[in-house]
Amino acid sequence: MRHTPRVETQPQLPRGLVIAAVLISLTGLVFHDLWTPDEPREAALALAMNRSGDHLIPQLAGQPFVEKPPLYYASAAFWLRCSPCATPNAGWLRLTSLLWGLGTLMMTWLFARRLLDRQRATLTVLVLATLPGFVHVTHWLLTDVALMFFVTAALWALAEAYRAGRFMLLPLAGLFAAGAFLTKGIIGPVFIALGGLPLLLFSKPWKKEAVSDQRSAISGQRSVLFWHLAALISFILPVAAWGLAFWRTGGQALFMEWFWTNHFGRFSGAATQLGHISGPLYYLKVLPVYLLPWLPVVIWGLWRAVHDKIFRRKSVAPLMWGLGGVALLSLSATKREIYLAPLLPAFALLAAHTLTGTLPRRLAWCARPRYLATLVGLWLVGLTIAEPLVNRQKSYGPAFREFARQLTARADLRAAAWDLDETTRAGFYWYANRTFPALPNRTAVDAVLTGQHPRFNAVVICQKDGTLPVEFSVTQETAVRMGSHRTLLLLAPPLSAERSPRNFTVPTNSPDKSRT
Repeated sequence: MRHTPRVETQPQLPRGLVIAAVLISLTGLVFHDLWTPDEPREAALALAMNRSGDHLIPQLAGQPFVEKPPLYYASAAFWLRCSPCATPNAGWLRLTSLLWGLGTLMMTWLFARRLLDRQRATLTVLVLATLPGFVHVTHWLLTDVALMFFVTAALWALAEAYRAGRFMLLPLAGLFAAGAFLTKGIIGPVFIALGGLPLLLFSKPWKKEAVSDQRSAISGQRSVLFWHLAALISFILPVAAWGLAFWRTGGQALFMEWFWTNHFGRFSGAATQLGHISGPLYYLKVLPVYLLPWLPVVIWGLWRAVHDKIFRRKSVAPLMWGLGGVALLSLSATKREIYLAPLLPAFALLAAHTLTGTLPRRLAWCARPRYLATLVGLWLVGLTIAEPLVNRQKSYGPAFREFARQLTARADLRAAAWDLDETTRAGFYWYANRTFPALPNRTAVDAVLTGQHPRFNAVVICQKDGTLPVEFSVTQETAVRMGSHRTLLLLAPPLSAERSPRNFTVPTNSPDKSRT
């Protein structure tokens, strides 16, 4: 690569192209149902918070859900209250992700302008808006899009303080860090520390070489310490207020489930019930997909950072933010591609910095406005076409509504749930405003299906891939197909032969090849 012919690139970006790139976040966003995974659960959490007015502990279909703090759900609940629709609308709710995404683009521009210049800041926004990872998280109901905003905003405030001497913005950085914590816990401030530490070390705000008077230098140092203390207080107060209220309301056991299980349990792999356990090389497979089509430019930027001291000095903050974040996520046992979202602005900034300099001739086309315009156009057209096609496969709304209609028609059935996952419980709550008491064990299920339970005489089960977790010989009252892999079943004790032509047995762990 060292001997590859290079050309100087200074891309000129038309203003309309940047606006079109921003519109990518809006295209294909509104006119579709809730999509799995994640969206039914996140929507149900926001809807429950909107209805109850309790913004302290998120509730999923009547049960506490403490995997994440409540800030994202509180913002979504507020947005639902502003809805012009009489019933909960998925498209309207999904606009919260759009707002968080637009806020991230704005903060990324401000951060890149402070580190580099206006031209490369605008290019950074264009690169970020066209990253597949950014398009994904801004088109989905995900807490990670809010975390991406708070991490980027905090780093911008730190850059203003350490690069421009505007230390009065440090308390604002503390508030943004508190927002990151209240969105997804400890990982938010850790990401901020990864990007903020090089800003602090390279600016050395405690040194005042330009001040000749010793008394003035001491006064300046005290001012810097004061603003750092104010930043620490602005971070601690919101976090401590929520934590203490959570402890008093939810109790010690629920608080420890959130604090210990969802932080240290996920990291060590002890919380296997939460799923998504993967090996240490997981992000080496998914990060290239999230960075396409800018992956070659990012790789060239990493090579330049190793061999070019000047380039490395200007890129040290995004390098520590992006690469350090990937390394940290790789150490955790629990992994998902959406966890990379708070790191995407760092890679976009690195790509933009790389594009405005010397590029190999084979990569020079990436900096041409024609290529950028083509890329934006493909995103706009592709998302417009893909939205209705994907919705046909991922929309579970009609199935939930049909199942609830059939259940309502059977007034004699008192249904409980057995082993319903988060998606199914959330779907019933969002689409039908229904919650089912959960049966605690197999003994309770057997009691219902033999007619011996004192409260319930039917069981709601979600059958996945044609199998059931247990073997039953019962009456199938209702069966509604949900997508290509799930079927909602309502099971009841067997009736007499004259009244029960639908008796059937579902064997354990075997495909249900025929639907009765």
